[in-house]
Formats: sequence, C-alpha cells, structure tokens
Amino acid sequence: MVPIKHENQSVIGALKISVGTDKLFDPALRLRIGETGNLMLVDETGSVLLCPVCPASRHTRVDGLTNRGNNEGSNWIEVQEDEHGQTGGT
Repeated sequence: MVPIKHENQSVIGALKISVGTDKLFDPALRLRIGETGNLMLVDETGSVLLCPVCPASRHTRVDGLTNRGNNEGSNWIEVQEDEHGQTGGT
C-alpha cells in the first residue's frame, strides 16, 4: 500500500492495486518456443504454479529442480513425460 499524503504530510488515504497472476504473467505464458514449446512457472520444490496449457493443479511435481547446486544461471531440465502428453522436453 502507498500512503496518500496531504500537503502537511498527514496521511489522508492509501492506494492499493491488486494484479492477478494471470495478468502479471500473461506475456510470458503466451511465449512459444519453436512450434510446440511453452513456458511454465515452477517453484523451487518442483510444483507447477502456472501453465498455459492446463491448470497447474493437473500437474505432478517436476522432479530434478531441487538440490541443483548453485542458483546461478538458468535451471533447464529434461522432462521425460509431461501432463500434456509430450515426451523428451527440456
């Protein structure tokens, strides 16, 4: 929240903006990699947070993200099979 102040610096109101994750991440989720690839947002435990293809609740945990050493650079992993019916993804 951001306070709205009068000229004498007394607080006379507040400004708050709520943005849903669907709007915040929409540009990234519309990104296509090649002809069939897409981007998913996954947390550090491997739980899918956002997916452009199906609801995150339909996904199982993505293995291979935890204990990857340092956090420098990208964490790309190979996905053997996913909930979209695809195999051999990265």
